[in-house]
Amino acid sequence: MLDELLNPKLPWYVLLSQLISEVVRDDYDMMVYDRRLIDLGIYLPDIYNEEVYAAVAVDTSGSITEEELCSFLSETWAILHSRNVSRIRLMSCDADVHFDKTFMPQDPVPRSVPGGGGTRFEPVFERLYESQDRPACLIYFTDTFGSYPEEAPPYPVFWVTKTPLDRISEPPFGKVLHFE
Repeated sequence: MLDELLNPKLPWYVLLSQLISEVVRDDYDMMVYDRRLIDLGIYLPDIYNEEVYAAVAVDTSGSITEEELCSFLSETWAILHSRNVSRIRLMSCDADVHFDKTFMPQDPVPRSVPGGGGTRFEPVFERLYESQDRPACLIYFTDTFGSYPEEAPPYPVFWVTKTPLDRISEPPFGKVLHFE
């Protein structure tokens, strides 16, 4: 009971929202004035909200159950409709990337994605490295069992897993978030 009081458990999506808020610029901009006050001769800075492009990867290896895959895609829809997220790049990957598409908030997220082989996390990072757009963050839904890239990317990585934290394979970089 004392442990629960000292270390409260927040739902993973609340933690993710807080972490994305740290990544997203949501502050006053001195280069943009509040248009409502200009007519009065008052030049105050206006709030500037940067819209975020987030990358989402879904582990579709053989160790991921159909139920887990369904919940991963459901959570992907929730990320797409989060504050300041303008688009997501959704990838499904087992040992290779089998699905790679960009979605806007008005687009439907697929109900299933291909996969079923072994687990390698490197192909997702390679695809993101090769693309012109750098995401604000990568959210990787996985059971954490697979081969990881040697170097951390230049953006934050969040490993979201349903695997109990005492049984996960600890990633070499990024933050692990657990959800039930």
